Amino acid sequence: MSDEYIPKIAMSIHAHPDDQEFSIGGTLAKWARAGCQIISVTITSGDSGSNDPAKDGSYKAELAQLREGEQLAANKVLGVKRAIFLRYPDGELEPTI
Repeated sequence: MSDEYIPKIAMSIHAHPDDQEFSIGGTLAKWARAGCQIISVTITSGDSGSNDPAKDGSYKAELAQLREGEQLAANKVLGVKRAIFLRYPDGELEPTI
């Protein structure tokens, strides 16, 4: 029997869509498989996450929807059952939240 601690519930709070996958995705998947309830909180919309100079400001809403969909798909793979999107504009967080 392993002495490894697996929490009953955990919350992943990350600034951008895909941050949790690159930082703690493996741990979240392992915990979810062990029965941990994972809550994912994405603070920004990821609406500035494109290097395409042809995209103007009107593309931001479309990109935010795309990033949210990608996050939901990743959550499903990881075993995350609940996702919260705060939808702050990407790159505009203040150090007050």
